[in-house]
Amino acid sequence: MQPIYLDNAATTQVEPMVFEAMLPFLSDEFGNPSSLHPLGVQAKRALDRARESVARTLGAEPSGVIFTAGGTEANNLLIKGVLGGVLGGVLGRAGQKRPDPGKEPHVLSSKLEHASVLESLAVLGQDCRVEWVANDDLGMIDEKELLSRVGERTRLVTLLWGNNEIGSLQPAERLARAIKSKNPRTVVHFDGVQCVGKVPVRLRGTDIDALTISGHKIHGPKGVGALVLGRRVELNPLLSGGGQESGRRSGTENVAFAVALARAVELAKERLSEQVGLMARLRDRLEAGIRSSVSGVRLNGDPKNRLPHILSLSFEGVVGEVLLHHLERDGVYVATGSACSERKSEPSHVLREIGCDDGRARSTLRFSLSRRTSEEDVERALDVIPRVVEEVRLVVGELS
Repeated sequence: MQPIYLDNAATTQVEPMVFEAMLPFLSDEFGNPSSLHPLGVQAKRALDRARESVARTLGAEPSGVIFTAGGTEANNLLIKGVLGGVLGGVLGRAGQKRPDPGKEPHVLSSKLEHASVLESLAVLGQDCRVEWVANDDLGMIDEKELLSRVGERTRLVTLLWGNNEIGSLQPAERLARAIKSKNPRTVVHFDGVQCVGKVPVRLRGTDIDALTISGHKIHGPKGVGALVLGRRVELNPLLSGGGQESGRRSGTENVAFAVALARAVELAKERLSEQVGLMARLRDRLEAGIRSSVSGVRLNGDPKNRLPHILSLSFEGVVGEVLLHHLERDGVYVATGSACSERKSEPSHVLREIGCDDGRARSTLRFSLSRRTSEEDVERALDVIPRVVEEVRLVVGELS
C-alpha cells in the first residue's frame, strides 16, 4: 500500500499546480533575467510577477522580497545582514573596527530556535551581546523577561514563530508590538517557515520587520525561500557579485523556483481556512487515538497555542529512532525531531530546553501533517502505531 507520510514538517510533496507553474522556466523560457534580449526580458517579467505575488500575499512591498535558496539562507542573511554594518571584522570586511566593549549591538533570541539562527548568533556572539530569553516547559517565550531586556542598544530580536519540533506557537504580532513600544529602532524578525499556510501570516499592519519563509514546507520545491521585509531594513549582503536582488543577494536568480514559491504561497493562503481546520482535526484525532490505545504517552509543547499540523509525543520505555524504523517497515513515515538534526546523536536541543530529560527526549516522535493528509491516512496510522509500540516495548522488556 501507499506509505503513510507523516513527516510534512521536514518537507512536503510538490503541488501539481506549483510544478506546472515552474515548468516553462525549466524548458523553453530559460532566459537569464539580467539579459536584455527577449528571453531575458521574459524571465525578468516572470521574476517580477513572482516577487509581487509573494509581497501581496504576505502583506509587504515587492522591494521587500528577497529570494533565497531556502529558510536557512534567509535567516543567515537577516541576522548577519542586519548586524554586518557594526561587525565588519567578523564578516570579513578588513579594516573595520570591532565595537568597543560595552557598546556592542544587543541581540535577543531563544534557545528554541532553528540551528541556522543559533549557529549564526554563535558566530557573531563574540562581537555582539547575545542574550537568551527563557521559555517555559510548553515551549512558550517568557514575554515579561523578553520585554524587560529590550533596551536602547537592542539591534535585533529574532524568534521562531511556530516551533518546527513541538509546534508551540508564539504570539508574534503581540510580541512585535510590545518590542517596538520599547525601542522602535529594534529589528523584529520571525522565522515563519512552519507558519505559512497553517496560521494567518501578514506583515502589513503589524510591527514585524522581517519574515523567513521556505518553499518546500508549503508544497513547493526544495532549494527556494525568501526573506520578506515589512519595512525598510538595512542589510549588508552576504554574497558579492552581480548585485541581484537590489544588491542584497548576488547571483543569477532562480526564476523557475521563484515562480514556484510564489504559486505555493498563493495556494497556501487561498486554502488556509480549509486546510487549517482539516489538519487540526486530524492532528487531534491522531493524538486522541494514540493516547487511548497506548500507555505512557506524553505530549511535548503547548496543547493550546500550537500549530495545527505538528504533534510531538514521547513514548515511555522505547527509543524514538528504533520506533521510527519499526513504523517505517509498516509504511508509516515519521521523524524523531527536526530534519536538520535528525542524523545527530544528541537529543533534541528543543526538548532539552523544555525540560525533557535525555530518556524522554530520545523516546520522542514527531508526527506532522499537511493539506494532503487524509482521514484514511490517520486511521491507517492508528491501526499500526499502537501495535508497533507494544511490539518494541515487548522486545525491550525481553532484552532487559
